Parts: sequence; C-alpha cells; structure tokens
Amino acid sequence: KLWIKKVRNTGSIELSSPPGRPRTARTKANISKAKQRLDQKRVSTRRLAAEMNISKSSIHRIFA
Repeated sequence: KLWIKKVRNTGSIELSSPPGRPRTARTKANISKAKQRLDQKRVSTRRLAAEMNISKSSIHRIFA
C-alpha cells in the first residue's frame, strides 16, 4: 500500500535517500578504497580500520 501512495504522490517508484543520519563510514568511496587495499595485500580488519579511520564493524559490513 505504501508504494501505491508513493506512485500517486510522486509519479514514480524511485527510491529516495533514506531518512536519518547520513552514512559517513560506508560511503561508495570508502568501500572502493577498502576493496582496493585488500586486493593489494592481505591486511587485518583492525589494521584496515585504523588506516581508513573507520570502525572495525564498518569494515566487516563492507565485506559482508
């Protein structure tokens, strides 16, 4: 029912950006950077998180 209301209001079912606080750690740039870094050389989650200045949990979510 919600998507029908959305189509009526906007004329489209395109997703808008999610409400709430914007992501700062799992941005497209950080995801790309982490994957490139992992391809270069084996590195621990802890070290990669420290190098990128983001949490270990965010690194885990990027590679999940």
